[in-house]
Amino acid sequence: MPTYTLEDKETGEQHDVLMTWDDLQEYKKGNPNLKQVITGGPAIVGGVGNRTGLGQSGGFNEMLSKVADAHPRSELGKSVRRRSAKEVKTDQIVDKHVKIQQQMKKEGKPLSGKGKLIK
Repeated sequence: MPTYTLEDKETGEQHDVLMTWDDLQEYKKGNPNLKQVITGGPAIVGGVGNRTGLGQSGGFNEMLSKVADAHPRSELGKSVRRRSAKEVKTDQIVDKHVKIQQQMKKEGKPLSGKGKLIK
């Protein structure tokens, strides 16, 4: 059953009551000199972070690393897995060419099988 804090409007004295919502409404009608005071909310969220910080246990992070190794081009693979300079450069070039091809497709320009513009 919930606890509510009520304050006497004349004296400013506060006290807690333990009752249902319906009982509280009746109690406040019978005692017009009392008003309900919100003292604080429940602490529901313990923390905010990304999924790589969950648990901070070696087993969980090891599992994330295995998934990242299996899918190196995924967002998890890019954030968890350590990549060499060659892999980073390769990803940049792939991203560049994907953008070029998307732009050409948007403009209606056909592409050859090698990604070059057909004249």
